[in-house]
Amino acid sequence: MENKRCVQHKEYTAEVKREILRKHYEEGATSNALAKEYNIPRSTVKNWFAKTNNGIDVLIDRRPQYSGRIANLDTDYKQRYEILKKMEDFLMLQQGRKPSL
Repeated sequence: MENKRCVQHKEYTAEVKREILRKHYEEGATSNALAKEYNIPRSTVKNWFAKTNNGIDVLIDRRPQYSGRIANLDTDYKQRYEILKKMEDFLMLQQGRKPSL
C-alpha cells in the first residue's frame, strides 16, 4: 500500500496577500521570488495571481465557517417538521381525506 502524506493547508492573512499582489503588479516581482521571500509555495502565489486576473478577490475568505456545532439545529428541525406536516395535510386534502390536526 502506498504511503500518502496528509496535506495541511495554511491560512494567510489578507495583509500578506495584499502585499504579495502589490509587489507583483506594481513592482513586477515574480512568483518565484515572492514565494521564496514569504516562504509560501509558488503554486499558492500563482493561484492568487490567476484568481486575481479572473476577477476573484483572494482577500476574502470563502471557506465555510464551522464551529463544530450546527447553529439553530433545534429551530431548523422544528421548522422542517412543521413544513412536512403542512405538506402532509395538503396531500391528504388533495386525496379527499381529512387532514390530521
